[in-house]
Amino acid sequence: MSAAERRERILRAALEMFARGGYAGVSMNEIASAAGVTKPVLYDHFPSKLEIYVAVLESVRDELLAQGVAIARQPASPAQRFRAAVEAFFSYVQQQPEAARVLLKEPQSDPSAAKLWRKVQRGASRGIAALLAAVWQAREPRMQLAAAEFIKSGLHALAEWWVAHPELDLTSLVDVVVGLIGTGLTLPAGPPAVRPAYTTPASETR
Repeated sequence: MSAAERRERILRAALEMFARGGYAGVSMNEIASAAGVTKPVLYDHFPSKLEIYVAVLESVRDELLAQGVAIARQPASPAQRFRAAVEAFFSYVQQQPEAARVLLKEPQSDPSAAKLWRKVQRGASRGIAALLAAVWQAREPRMQLAAAEFIKSGLHALAEWWVAHPELDLTSLVDVVVGLIGTGLTLPAGPPAVRPAYTTPASETR
């Protein structure tokens, strides 16, 4: 097994463990055992549990954003691309429930892990803001970022609600989101206004 294959195996095992026990409920010994590697080998790849946790989070986040990029490049109308992106998100939640659980659940019992979770989430918001340019012509980056945060938080909350209400089918769930948000995003952002230039706060770059 190559180092890359072993690393991927560790991440898959860690994802399953974090989904079941949460960040605080999982040890390095348990991750090593689940991955079928020795603890020294595990530490060769990841110096700490935090490093594994961040790698897992970033992997899930980047997979979702990659789907969004692919959809944004499709030769379709803004409304069709928005609907496709929403459907892709909920399909991922449906097909990869463990990955979704780790990405959506903040590890509140551990301040260090929670801080890194929020950092990964800020990266997700920036990625969504960049994708919004394909369907919503906001006139400044701050508006794109605000809209991205609103959409991301709403999708996350609805995904968690869906777990408790699985009787609502995927198409109906997408209809809810598109009906509430989609129309506004495909319209102009509003009349031009003179606003100060937006600078990314230092907190968003950490």
